[in-house]
Amino acid sequence: SFSSPYLLQHNPSSSSSPIILPKSSSPPLLQPNPSPLSPPSLPDIKDSENHLNRRKKPAAPSADVEQRRTTSNSNGNFIDKPVRNGSSNHFKINGEKHLKSCRVKTIACSEKISNMKATFGAWMSDASRQNDNRFWLAEHFSGRVLHEFQNVSAFLEGQSNTIDPGLYYQGCGHVIYKGSFYFHNGGTNRLIKFSLNSRKKSTMVIPHSKYNNLTYLFRNSKTYFKFAVDENGLWVIFASSLDDNTMVAEINANSFSVKSIINTGYPTAKAGNAFIVCGVLYFTDDIDKKVTYTFDLKAKSSLDASFDLRPANGTLAMLSYYPNTKLLYMWNDKSVSTCKIKFKHI
Repeated sequence: SFSSPYLLQHNPSSSSSPIILPKSSSPPLLQPNPSPLSPPSLPDIKDSENHLNRRKKPAAPSADVEQRRTTSNSNGNFIDKPVRNGSSNHFKINGEKHLKSCRVKTIACSEKISNMKATFGAWMSDASRQNDNRFWLAEHFSGRVLHEFQNVSAFLEGQSNTIDPGLYYQGCGHVIYKGSFYFHNGGTNRLIKFSLNSRKKSTMVIPHSKYNNLTYLFRNSKTYFKFAVDENGLWVIFASSLDDNTMVAEINANSFSVKSIINTGYPTAKAGNAFIVCGVLYFTDDIDKKVTYTFDLKAKSSLDASFDLRPANGTLAMLSYYPNTKLLYMWNDKSVSTCKIKFKHI
């Protein structure tokens, strides 16, 4: 509820009592695309959200409904159901089913977008939770304010709580995972885990990593460290300070420590962005138009892949995979949207 004009927030840099901050009164951070060429996205988002919350078994869809569902699935939406797969292709992590092995075949990005004020930023949901309707937004590639939206409607209308993580973030490679905000502390080689519940911070240092002086991992988004979540858990992508290779660290999210580090051998100069799906790292080209290279993080070997991502117009600030919905979240050319993934199962 947003009826209260004030919000309680703990000062993350102090152990004193909570301080009272005024509710954000800024104009909406994003607005539905007013273009008459595509319908507004808000009604469809609400319909999808209501569908997720319904527990009764739906009646068999008519041909009309099935056509709309097919269209929706191919385009992608802000909220969607996970892709269903045969039981033989699953294994369990913490009691939840995940894909054993899968490859991205194609990506279809939604034409329904919401315009943003900022060229750079990250918008996030909790990648570990299926029924959490909240969204978070971090504007620009450097800042200290995290906006929390209670649901899709609040997200589109710009009604947010503001959270101060106590440290400045750098880049657009943040994630929300298991109730914590993971980000790179700007100007340092420190990575931060910030609990959204307790407001406590944990710190981890990645040695031999590039973290300043414009030696970006992904220069298009001014990002030194890129967090990623897939069916296996939490990862962080970074650039080696010993050479120009792209490195990937597998992270234990509970202890916030490095489990292993993998050298992909892929030069950061060739990559525009990257995301991880089912243990496979997908690189875009230097203008973020196509996926041009993949690397299997378990087998430690390269794979053949080439498929389109988007027209090479504007800045692609963020590209993150969400295993709980099987969607890519995108911050592209001052707008946010989602992309539906079509899998080729191995």
